[in-house]
Amino acid sequence: METKKETSAPQVGVPFAEFEATVDTVVKLKEEGRHFLFLAAPYSLRLIGDLDRLRIDLSKKLGRETLSKRDVGRYLDEVITVAQVCLWSGKEDRAAKALEESVFKDEVRKAKERGLELRRMIANKVACVMSRVITESMRERARRLSQTAAVRLSDVEIDLIYQRDSGGGDGSLATPFLRLGLRYLEAEAGVFFFRPPPWITDVEVGAPRRFDLECDESDIDLLVYRLLLAKRLLAQAIEEKIHRTGEQRAAADRV
Repeated sequence: METKKETSAPQVGVPFAEFEATVDTVVKLKEEGRHFLFLAAPYSLRLIGDLDRLRIDLSKKLGRETLSKRDVGRYLDEVITVAQVCLWSGKEDRAAKALEESVFKDEVRKAKERGLELRRMIANKVACVMSRVITESMRERARRLSQTAAVRLSDVEIDLIYQRDSGGGDGSLATPFLRLGLRYLEAEAGVFFFRPPPWITDVEVGAPRRFDLECDESDIDLLVYRLLLAKRLLAQAIEEKIHRTGEQRAAADRV
């Protein structure tokens, strides 16, 4: 009896359909203001947002019942890993080569004569991320973070406190309030942050510190007001720089 040879297509990482759908869903949720990719270290990205919302929208995108958290985690981890390598490399061919020789090296090696197909798949994933996820502002932030020796924001944690009794004679506080924990990394004086391998996800170098700030609605109003003002000032400065750069280029073209 003739044995039927297995003709399954080679695979590298998650299937491209799931990979591309994850990229599209992350971009869509970002445009809706529900999620964003936060660059905490020069090449270390983290998704900020409700993962259940991502899971529901991605399931609809793929036309399936609600995906498991494990599957969504695998898809998202690979998108973030590819994005980190793309940020580190700067170019598609260099990113694809780094992924081939590190993240997907075992799969490429096992494919043997079908390795060329896997390399094309890797290149397609890199092109998808480069065109949809990586922005010029993200590149600028990565460059700035790679050169900074100052305190760097890592995350903001929110604790809701319902009651506090200090044990003193003033009684207890029963009105809920917040404690905001600003997580940050502090570099040693005169030393730049270590650059981890780009395929290591969510790396924090050194021991993260936390600064706690107790808040009620008045404190939050003040923070929001000042931060919105800061965002407007920065956006205005960036627009002015773009305008000046455009004028300089136009003047150079006329010479």
